[in-house]
Amino acid sequence: MFGNPVDKILTGWDETVANVLETLINQLAGYIGLGALPAPHLQQQIRDIKEVRYLKLLEDLELIPAQMKVKDYTIGTFLEDCLEKDKSRVSGGVIENSTLVKRANACKKFLNKFGRTFDIRNLDYEKLDRYFRKRIEEHSRSLVQGELRILKRYFKEAIQKGLIYGNPFDGVVVELDNENIAKKRILIPAETLQTVEDWLKENRPNDYYVYWILVRWTGARKNEPLHLTWKHIDFDSHNGIGSIQMPSPKTKKKGKPFRLLPMFVGTPVREVLKAEFERQKKLTPSSPSGYVVRDVCKLSPLNREKVNWDRVNPNTNLKRLIEKAGVEPWV
Repeated sequence: MFGNPVDKILTGWDETVANVLETLINQLAGYIGLGALPAPHLQQQIRDIKEVRYLKLLEDLELIPAQMKVKDYTIGTFLEDCLEKDKSRVSGGVIENSTLVKRANACKKFLNKFGRTFDIRNLDYEKLDRYFRKRIEEHSRSLVQGELRILKRYFKEAIQKGLIYGNPFDGVVVELDNENIAKKRILIPAETLQTVEDWLKENRPNDYYVYWILVRWTGARKNEPLHLTWKHIDFDSHNGIGSIQMPSPKTKKKGKPFRLLPMFVGTPVREVLKAEFERQKKLTPSSPSGYVVRDVCKLSPLNREKVNWDRVNPNTNLKRLIEKAGVEPWV
């Protein structure tokens, strides 16, 4: 056609499919030969094709203009693009690295099930419902519910990109096991906590004891004391009571990098911090300027800003020490 004949012989094709493709090819060739975009209904027919070899045939015949190249519909490419964007958001301080790790894990499990080359357009309620029901059998409902929330959010972007026209995750529900959650809401007797505290004071006075005091008596999240430096400590404020600017990585992105806590009267916080300050001062001729808790999880105090905090879990070592104190670790 138009001086550019194409002779392509195909074998092994279903006759009905071959006839449909031949009709489509003839119609597309007329537009492409004129240097024009195919009519909208032809463009839609191309977008509706899910079989990769049919699309490859049209591309080999140069019947798909650059302006409407068929998109990559594989879930592997799509989810990897989503995670790459989130990595840049971590670098920009928009989201926490812990959030990225959770999203990456949700995507990894999903791809393990469906495969990287699975066509995003073939996802439907039945497939997803079976997938999440299976996940519930193997993992906690709260974990699976979080995975559902992450994937549902990502597939909203697939709609915006024109890969799908509706979110296949709509209608898929993972209910929390409220009875199991209630079992985890337990109160630890003060005597039990004190037993552990006394053992840590005797056996781990310079790392986990200081860490324990900060977590127990200030209500800090488990990773917050690991960010605490001596510049955050003021022994003279609040009429001599003293205060702590407790770093808060979780709320930092919301403009709240720390919260101010008094060294509550009747707690050992001030006494323990003062003793640790003096101990570190003897090790360093000048006043301590580094991290308050120095040896928890065997981390170097020199490079904490670059530490992947999601791989640092004080719970593991702390549970082992609680057992050594003669106490059964709690949930």
